[in-house]
Amino acid sequence: MIYFDDFKVEKVTPKYRTVNGAELDWDEKIENGNYIHHSKFSYHQQAIRTLTHLEAKVHATRIWMYGNDITNFTYDIGNYEQTSGKVKLYANYFASGNCSIQVRNETSSWEEIGWFNTTGWYEYTVPAKFYPTTGPIYVRAKETTGSASFQISDWIYNATLSGSPSDVYGYTKVSTLSNQNALTVSAWINPSSCTSGTIISKALRGAIGEYRMYCDTGNLYFAVMDHSLTWHSVSTSISTGQWSHVVGRWNGSQVALYLNGNSVSTTSSSSKTSYPVDVQIGTSEAVDGFEGLIDDIKIYNASLSADEIQKLYWEGINNRRRTIVSNETERRQNWTAAVWVSDNYLLSSAYTSNQLTIDRCPEIEGNMFIVRNTTGVNCTIVDTNGDLAIKGQLITGCTASPGVRDFVVQTSSQVVMWINHSNCNMCLLGSIYEDQSSVTAGTNEFLIRNGTSNYLLKIDSSGNLYTTGYIGWNCEI
Repeated sequence: MIYFDDFKVEKVTPKYRTVNGAELDWDEKIENGNYIHHSKFSYHQQAIRTLTHLEAKVHATRIWMYGNDITNFTYDIGNYEQTSGKVKLYANYFASGNCSIQVRNETSSWEEIGWFNTTGWYEYTVPAKFYPTTGPIYVRAKETTGSASFQISDWIYNATLSGSPSDVYGYTKVSTLSNQNALTVSAWINPSSCTSGTIISKALRGAIGEYRMYCDTGNLYFAVMDHSLTWHSVSTSISTGQWSHVVGRWNGSQVALYLNGNSVSTTSSSSKTSYPVDVQIGTSEAVDGFEGLIDDIKIYNASLSADEIQKLYWEGINNRRRTIVSNETERRQNWTAAVWVSDNYLLSSAYTSNQLTIDRCPEIEGNMFIVRNTTGVNCTIVDTNGDLAIKGQLITGCTASPGVRDFVVQTSSQVVMWINHSNCNMCLLGSIYEDQSSVTAGTNEFLIRNGTSNYLLKIDSSGNLYTTGYIGWNCEI
């Protein structure tokens, strides 16, 4: 199953804007209220990987029509060709008049393809002259005689397609999102109000389920239900009228909430229940609708790292550029970007970028040893894991002489390490050895250990630095 976007319903009475099972536009950020987001999907033949059928659905509490009201439906999947189409609807209330179902394309005028004047299911075939087309098909419901007053609860557009999956963008359906070990939910939201409203939910109106991301009393919440059916929630205040990147994460022991790439709230939760309920976006069982805009929903059956969450944020605000984070590669591995130019017949030679070295600063967890300069700036920090963060550069094989205010480690015969007080650079006579399973003490060595007898870091008499953690430089500490 492949999901599409660029379907929208226009001029729906704002009073009845609750939609069940809403999907989202991933790129254009279709507005809520006067538009209804609705679900859409297509089937393909597995053997030849050709998409054959599109079905776009709207299910609403009411799509209300009265007098001269017009409800327009737009079906556009870019350069993907539609070859035929049908419209099916259910009228759940009818008071008076006649309702005409009309269709047009980009160049034609409106043409009636059928009408109705009572409740029930109706199906209309779009004339063949409107196909094939890669442009939008427009369908509308409009009164023709009397003062039509009616409600539509379901509207379905079916189209036969031609082409291949590469003609469109989308996401393949996954087998399950009920991972009992980890979960990450990511979205871009622009709330017009955050007094209430569901952003994404796999729960029954918050009573029982797996997880929820929602607004309440002006705050954003993310909640996970444990095996004892207790909700564990984290929250933060959020601005209205502007876009924010929000991430809810459960890693098996902790629920965390991230706002614009930064962790803002955490709480403990050692389990997550599994419950057979649909994932719903922008609503919870056709109520509690979100007021505002939602875009780029992502659900992972894994716990993303802090770096990966930062990556989602930066890619979102930088027009979805490709970002590499440290845990996608070996530490200090060099990367280059390569691009080719193609006219679908010939492929150019590769053009490569300058090298990029992937590195990161460690996440400091508890301070064991700090070196500050004369102005109180932290130059280096060693934490309880043996991670070493350096504000300046790390220079190995360094033979320069330290200054009078520098932090110095020396033997009886030579200086083996020093930290420059002005720029916080660390100079080592020898080399670095990270991620050691253990550090053992020798003679004439500088040693740091934790509250037990375990050593975290040492500098030996040759100026070699050994640590049980990782080393990062050019860090903000």
